[in-house]
Amino acid sequence: MTQLDRALKTADETRAIEFGPGVLERTGEMFARLFPGRRVLVVADGNTWGRHRCPETLGL
Repeated sequence: MTQLDRALKTADETRAIEFGPGVLERTGEMFARLFPGRRVLVVADGNTWGRHRCPETLGL
């Protein structure tokens, strides 16, 4: 088990961490997996919102 796995296992609120190329495009899948049937509220700064066309890019 990696340090990251141990950290997630003992974390109170963090359930998953995604990083790497294409991570924004996988955000919708991650939310669906972690919060099935729930609505999502995206909080992002102007750079993220404008540059990545949230929530369309996120698949939400």
